[in-house]
Amino acid sequence: MKRKFIIDTSVFISFSRYNKINRLVQAIAKHNLYVYTNRKLIAELEKNIPLTLKDKTADPLLIIQTIKLATFYFETVESFNGCPDAKDNFLFDLAMQTGSEVVVSEEKALLNWQNSPVPIHDILWFKENFFKDIP
Repeated sequence: MKRKFIIDTSVFISFSRYNKINRLVQAIAKHNLYVYTNRKLIAELEKNIPLTLKDKTADPLLIIQTIKLATFYFETVESFNGCPDAKDNFLFDLAMQTGSEVVVSEEKALLNWQNSPVPIHDILWFKENFFKDIP
């Protein structure tokens, strides 16, 4: 059974920063996760990944392409309006419109949000549950 997830830009950036995006992709594949992206999430990645890389030999375009290949693009309709940080409303449009079971994020405003319509977990939870056998 495929599990449906939304991975926030902050998590993709965390793995990309030190050129470890392949570990994330391996976890997604190994656990048969459907990870969804949309236009806004991809735009955030394209804007921020080149600015945050610590490994200067890493190719931001290759990292973004790797993320696109490991995820499913879904065009959302903007309708949700209730996030603690309004710029993140698109994550919940994506989660609710794809039937995703969880949003994985590093953003404190989201992690502390008690009334989220979709459960939110941090990167540590994700690693504990999906990285046990990933080198």
